[in-house]
Amino acid sequence: MTTSAIDQTILSASSFVGSIGVNTHAGYAWDSYNNLALMVDDLKYLGVTTLRDSLAASPAAQPVLDGLANAGFKFDFIVPSNIPATGSAGLQQYLASVDSFEATHPGSIVALEGLNEANVQPFSYNGSSSIAAAGQFQQAYYTAIKGDAGLANIPRPRRRRRLRPRSAPQVPSRPGSRS
Repeated sequence: MTTSAIDQTILSASSFVGSIGVNTHAGYAWDSYNNLALMVDDLKYLGVTTLRDSLAASPAAQPVLDGLANAGFKFDFIVPSNIPATGSAGLQQYLASVDSFEATHPGSIVALEGLNEANVQPFSYNGSSSIAAAGQFQQAYYTAIKGDAGLANIPRPRRRRRLRPRSAPQVPSRPGSRS
């Protein structure tokens, strides 16, 4: 990698493609996601090696997730939206499943994310579905991961996007424009 005069990292095409992850739904056993061979072929064709998904929500999905991990794909797992409602016992059970997947496929989990789109995806934590409750669950999730020896070193991405839409930025008019 080289750096330009304006201090930007320049990536090769191969490095760029290697940095791309794709949202998949293999953990849900939906439609073509049940076809491991098709998924592997398509993902290899695209050059994608990192998948953003969830642990198996259906027993039918587990062989596909296992097959993807065995084929060398890496996972950024999102916590399912039904986990917060199960309380600390459910969270510990979920993390035991994540631990088991990581033990079976060492190094295959590259990130653990909290709730996906908590502002539009239904969830409940301590009887609330507010953004504040999502934040409280995220803190409990983060703390539980940090306290789990098998998962403590797996990154937890920080959310940088806002949960509410921003107003459009004000663009000053240019001299001679029609605005």
